[in-house]
Amino acid sequence: MIITKRGKARPPLILGIIRVASLNILRVNENVQASNNVENLLSVCSRSFFALRVLRAKGLPDAALHTVTNAITIARLMYAVPAWWGLTSE
Repeated sequence: MIITKRGKARPPLILGIIRVASLNILRVNENVQASNNVENLLSVCSRSFFALRVLRAKGLPDAALHTVTNAITIARLMYAVPAWWGLTSE
């Protein structure tokens, strides 16, 4: 990972290394655009809901489903809220 300041020239391309526009660190996309973060989060939560449907179909009680939802989906949604708060005003 090579990080440069804004306005500085980008380093030359190095053979075998792919340049990307964004990087996902600690489940928060380092591209400043909120849309990339929201799309990624919705994709992950969609997979979590599928897993919850499978657990319900297998007979997991409602109280346990509630606990799993809080542990997986709600926690993931709340994790990056402080970082995104500033983006909403922009």
